[in-house]
Amino acid sequence: MSEDKSFIGASVIRGEIDLIQEIENIGRELKDLISRINGHTSDLPDGSNLSTNSESKRWASIGETNLQQGLMAIKRAVEKPETF
Repeated sequence: MSEDKSFIGASVIRGEIDLIQEIENIGRELKDLISRINGHTSDLPDGSNLSTNSESKRWASIGETNLQQGLMAIKRAVEKPETF
């Protein structure tokens, strides 16, 4: 009995599309979370320590960058691009 290769390929592609959509959905959720964190660091009360506020913003920025890199890496793992 011969296997229908086109069906197998279609299911792999569908699985990849589903994974990519899930990664993108998680990315949107993380972007919303980062926005809320940035709002929180901006809403520190008057007279708060300026260095603490700056440090909080810096760490939020580092976290955002690392999350973006992680999402790009796992998306690339699913897409398996043939280019650099």
